[in-house]
Amino acid sequence: MNAKLIESLVQIIQSLSKEERLLLEKKLAAHETQTNFDNLSQALAELRQICAEENYTIEVPTRQDRSHTFAKSLNDIPV
Repeated sequence: MNAKLIESLVQIIQSLSKEERLLLEKKLAAHETQTNFDNLSQALAELRQICAEENYTIEVPTRQDRSHTFAKSLNDIPV
């Protein structure tokens, strides 16, 4: 690990204005989101590969309409 580099980065970050720090946080959050998406994408690709190798198919049941309690409760609200 390069301790000198890390110390320099800490000093740079501490010297940023509030707006610049917020921008940095947004960029880091976007990068983390993309990384999580990439990890999920890779995991699903591996799952597809395993399913193909095992000749496995997922049986999806037919859709059934269910009552929606929240939607029904909206009818009870006076306008």
